[in-house]
Amino acid sequence: MSDLKPYFNNIEAFGNYPVDPTGFTYAFSRLPQLGEIFSGLSLAETAGDGDTLMKARRVMQWVADYTTYDGASPLGPARPGKIIKFAIEEKKPINCANRAILFCDALVSLGIFALPVNLQHRPYLPAESRLDDSCHSHVIAQVWLPERGWWAAFDPSFNTYFTDSAGDPVSIPAMLRMQRTDDKARSVDNLTGEPTENGALCTQIGLFDVSVFPGNDFTYRYHWDELVFLVPRAYLDIVAKSAPDDGWEVWHNRLLNSRKISMADLEGEPRWVDCV
Repeated sequence: MSDLKPYFNNIEAFGNYPVDPTGFTYAFSRLPQLGEIFSGLSLAETAGDGDTLMKARRVMQWVADYTTYDGASPLGPARPGKIIKFAIEEKKPINCANRAILFCDALVSLGIFALPVNLQHRPYLPAESRLDDSCHSHVIAQVWLPERGWWAAFDPSFNTYFTDSAGDPVSIPAMLRMQRTDDKARSVDNLTGEPTENGALCTQIGLFDVSVFPGNDFTYRYHWDELVFLVPRAYLDIVAKSAPDDGWEVWHNRLLNSRKISMADLEGEPRWVDCV
């Protein structure tokens, strides 16, 4: 993957993402299990005082300090209790999905809205336009910043968050818009506050194909056919014309048959599903 120009050209060429709201809202449930799972870990003290951005940064630092990252970890996406046992108690490395899940569920246990977001690069595009025939996937997170009124993107795998050129945190939809301009999002090291390229590529090359589960309830998280997708219309047309024997038929069908969401849906203000 040394030559990234063709891939980024595809984002510019096909990246006309839908912007009108579809009515989709990520369903945030208050899960009593989270209080039990995170009890004894002093997360409130870890988050400390200050605004939501600082609390989220401190919790992400806690994830970085108490777990190790390995993209090849054998533990698939798991519930936070299992992740804590595997990663913190048994000191085994976890992958991007489980770091994002642990980070988000820790924040939700504190009453902060946060959700894992799946980023994909799969070989949908014509051979001459794609990087290679392999599948790249990465999972990062979005955290709602009520003081600012928008979402912020975090990457717990590499202990980074993303900003614009002015240093303001940016959402994943904002990063998609920026990817098509000269003002690319900056990756910031959470510990030092300095710009870093560590892990930035994992996010950049996965921005094209974005998906989320419909909510944070444990019944949703592992039902892959319930994923909702933010993808360009032109991209769907390419997938629809892909050869059925290209090795990605199941994922192609899942993408084509899924509910499609818009930039506005990923940027909307969250709420708890039990709010009236």
